[in-house]
Amino acid sequence: MVAAVQGSSYMWRRLLQIREVAEQNLWWEVRSGQCNFWFDNWMGSGPLCQRLQSVSDHLVWDFVLNGRWNQQLLRLWVPDDIVSEIVTKVAPVGFTDDRAVWALTESVDFSIASTYVLLGSQTPSSFMFDRVWHPVIPIKISFFMIRLLRDRLPLASSLGRLQVYGPSKCFCCLASQSELLDHVFAEGELAQFLWTFFGNGAGVSYRAPASTDHL
Repeated sequence: MVAAVQGSSYMWRRLLQIREVAEQNLWWEVRSGQCNFWFDNWMGSGPLCQRLQSVSDHLVWDFVLNGRWNQQLLRLWVPDDIVSEIVTKVAPVGFTDDRAVWALTESVDFSIASTYVLLGSQTPSSFMFDRVWHPVIPIKISFFMIRLLRDRLPLASSLGRLQVYGPSKCFCCLASQSELLDHVFAEGELAQFLWTFFGNGAGVSYRAPASTDHL
């Protein structure tokens, strides 16, 4: 099963979290038994790979013999308590394709609307993200703010962490300064001008942080 590893991006980790939420509401209606025995949620209680330390690669049909569950083979692969759970279910017979069932709709078909309601009911991941992902903020601004707050913008200082090196010079200032995140968005000449200009219009007094460029 795919999992987050050290260095995984925030977006990838978030997708994995959403997958876990989705899998709780998605299961397979077994008809011919072509879904994966270990990795698909065909029992309705979650994939077996989440309950066992050692798994392999079989189809559900592989554990059926003459229209019945092959209990002898099942016991070679899974504990007795899981075997007891499996044999309470009807063994797959026939040739109709297995069907994915989405538990959040009456039609059992997946819909974006039901997913939006599901994810919207989740607790915001943090106070900051609750403000960044705000309905009145354009989505492209929200993405920009996430990248800014996590220092993921393609500035010279950030690219250096990826072994991409080049001249580090802020072109917004008359004096040569390094293109650092704090400098570009808070301490630089253009940043201070913009914060002051728009702050005055909104009645907000802006006080620039102490610059460390001279250190």
